Amino acid sequence: MPARPSARRRGWVVCCRSRRPMRRAAALRCTRRWARCRQCSTPTAAGHPAERRPADPADQQDAVQPVEPSEAGQPVLAQRPAEHTAVVRAGRRDRRLGRAHGRPARLDEQPHRVHLHHRRRQRRLAVGQRGAPVPGDQQRCDPSGHQRRRPVYGSAAVGRAMERIVMTTRGGHLLEADLSAVAARSMQAESLLRNALKPASDPLFGTAPASGNYNATNDPKLRYADPNNPGTTVANPLAQQLQIVARMIDAAGTAEIGAKRQVFFVSMGGFDTHDAQNNNHAQLMARLAHALRYFDDTLGAMGARNQVTTFTASDFGRTFTSNGDGTDHGWGAHHFVAGGAVRGGDLYGTFPVYGAKNANNNNFDSSPDQIGNGALLPTTSVDQLGATLGKWFGLSDTQLLDVFPNLRNFSGRDLGFMNPA
Repeated sequence: MPARPSARRRGWVVCCRSRRPMRRAAALRCTRRWARCRQCSTPTAAGHPAERRPADPADQQDAVQPVEPSEAGQPVLAQRPAEHTAVVRAGRRDRRLGRAHGRPARLDEQPHRVHLHHRRRQRRLAVGQRGAPVPGDQQRCDPSGHQRRRPVYGSAAVGRAMERIVMTTRGGHLLEADLSAVAARSMQAESLLRNALKPASDPLFGTAPASGNYNATNDPKLRYADPNNPGTTVANPLAQQLQIVARMIDAAGTAEIGAKRQVFFVSMGGFDTHDAQNNNHAQLMARLAHALRYFDDTLGAMGARNQVTTFTASDFGRTFTSNGDGTDHGWGAHHFVAGGAVRGGDLYGTFPVYGAKNANNNNFDSSPDQIGNGALLPTTSVDQLGATLGKWFGLSDTQLLDVFPNLRNFSGRDLGFMNPA
């Protein structure tokens, strides 16, 4: 394949066999359009396009290659393939030549430029030392040494390209280096967790299908009886969330994860019941009851009830008056805490005094704990609820004030509903 005219005008050509860029004066002319370097000067009978050196699989691989640990035992960042690495720091002329002919210069052909590139890479790693090296990079490799990757849009090549883009920094910017390091750690954590998780169809968490792939929507353990349609069951999205939480708690004890403390957030919407509250609220309570029962049963089978505490949180309560089809936004509300370490079967805080609505307006004058439309005045702070849980979680009094700055405004910092850890 002939050199580009722009490259030839600059006095450079490429060997038709080794694809090495070289000065025109150092080339041995084979034909009018083809040149050959002195190392490849032995003629062959085949035409020049066929003489082109067979493509090295390593030259065509665009994946991030695993790198062996250094002599000190510290893993280093997985780097781009050698051919791409070499050309990054080559001069513009070399770079144009290499890419124009489908293969950049090899490492052993430009040692000084490659060395410069590696020195700059090491300098970038030193600048972002907090996260630039990827710990345990060799753990993400299969026995053959190749990194395990999940396909993106069904393509392993897209997955490799995305990983290379995310994990590679192209400059010395501190923020870019830290962002790349955080992304690398995230991908490593995802890989470790994915390999440590038991399948959802494991009898501990779900029900294996008689045939085909597992589908949480069809798992009878994750379906609840519909209170509005007797005899039918409905898939429970909250139970599905708690299923993955249980699987992650189970995986936390493995050597790969080794987590000591974990916090999980699951959500359930639909409580803004301005309309159709009679039907919707019954549905919500059935869904919540089933999900918590499933989670408690699973924790019991895992032997983890005493190590896990579940509690509710919400933005606001509801009014005690109807808008004709539901209720509107309130203020205070009741919450519950469940778990093996909870001193259950009791109420904590001050239970409100409920009154009757004033016949002349929407006020509840007979109750000191209710205001307009019967909305409850809170008597227990979210800070107190959180501090009680935080103390069980292992936080000191000083740390509790750091987490809940408003806690100093309340006399009771521990509501007493948790047994000592």
